[in-house]
Amino acid sequence: MNIIDHSDKFLKDGIKIQVLEIIVDNIESHASNLIEILKSTLWIDKLDIFMQKAYRATSKKTIEKLVQIFSDAKNSEISSSFGEYLVSIVSGLALEREFGHERIPISELLKEKVTGNASFDYHTIDDNVFVFGESKYSSVDNPYNDAIQQVKEFIADGKDDMDLIHLKNFSTKASENYILEKKHYSISFSIVSRNRLLVLKHAVDNYDYFKKFDKWYVIGVIIDDNIEG
Repeated sequence: MNIIDHSDKFLKDGIKIQVLEIIVDNIESHASNLIEILKSTLWIDKLDIFMQKAYRATSKKTIEKLVQIFSDAKNSEISSSFGEYLVSIVSGLALEREFGHERIPISELLKEKVTGNASFDYHTIDDNVFVFGESKYSSVDNPYNDAIQQVKEFIADGKDDMDLIHLKNFSTKASENYILEKKHYSISFSIVSRNRLLVLKHAVDNYDYFKKFDKWYVIGVIIDDNIEG
């Protein structure tokens, strides 16, 4: 996974829009890596004994299902399910690597549904502030508008408030800051166009909405198998 920080190219009226381009060039290798990330339960071991018991139970079947999805991706073309999980997880890894965020497990591992998530796809902690991330994948399009619209709807529906019941287990300080309305957001989307910077620019051009919050992350994920000829 290669990460390119384009933030300095997209300054907008003092709004902190951090822009990353992620290049994923070996699907089989990444699928194997994602399986290892899913199987790791180190995040559970850091919680109190009650939450450890709860999350071991809620995550077990989900991990088994996702491992199967990721294993299938190593032997066939990318499915929409695998693509969206890939975008979510590599986005969290990129935020951790480039900006020092603390990663929180993807939302499916925190909730009772085996797959399918009716809220934000991934979360990180940025200097004691929760980041709420939404990811979209398409093999034929650059779905940044879908990601932005989904974030708008989730905020309007209070999905970030609902996620707090899980997020509070990972950071007391970030939870306290959330109550003070300190929170950040991230959109992640696959890119199929070869003009990557233009696609990222189009996403950032929605900054009139972004400026409602003091920091945003815009992440474009290029999966080489999907790049247009």
